[in-house]
Amino acid sequence: PSPLLFSNVAVSASRPDSVLATNTAGQSVAISSIVSSDTSSFAVTSTTPVTLAAGASTQVRIVFHPRVTGQRGGRITFTSNGPTSPDTLHVEGIGVVPSIAISPSGLSFGAVSLALSQLDSVLVRNPGGDTLSIASIVSTNASQFEIINAGSVSVPPGDSLRIRVTFHPTSIGQKDGRITFTLTGATSPDTIHVEGVGVRLTALVPRYLEGVSGTGANRIPFAYRAHLE
Repeated sequence: PSPLLFSNVAVSASRPDSVLATNTAGQSVAISSIVSSDTSSFAVTSTTPVTLAAGASTQVRIVFHPRVTGQRGGRITFTSNGPTSPDTLHVEGIGVVPSIAISPSGLSFGAVSLALSQLDSVLVRNPGGDTLSIASIVSTNASQFEIINAGSVSVPPGDSLRIRVTFHPTSIGQKDGRITFTLTGATSPDTIHVEGVGVRLTALVPRYLEGVSGTGANRIPFAYRAHLE
């Protein structure tokens, strides 16, 4: 018979399927046992013994419940008093887990005036084989670094999501924090470092801003620059 293929199933989850066992022997057949060669991954949930009249069929239920990642395979063996006993069915499936990749690994906002804010973002990718469920995205220094699209989100396999962060300093000086991602992946929680410097506009001194004031003989050239500290 054709193999029973379960495809991708999340580790510690399960997926049921079934095959139809038909008696083609032309006489009554008693199936005494249906056994999995890999019970840690494939479980037979149908009960035995079962007797099939000539031409009769029964659904045999099998559950794939991977405990580790990667390809898994096994055999389901049907033992009966039929002429071809024992009969075997090949089963296979793939155990998968979500994964997270965050780029860049940190954000540096540079110098930002107390009266302003600076927006930046990180890209969250799921290179794993199962949906990545992010339960929360939290800033450890929310008064300085605000997450715009915080909350629970899901990222399908191979997909990505951009998380936006705003730096709005409330005082002068170096500011640091962490953005923490709590998720279903094995590495949870994942964090990135964020930093910036709060500055204020203190004075205007010659240079950069050039022009002329006054008219006629009273025209005076000037040049200023803004000094941040």
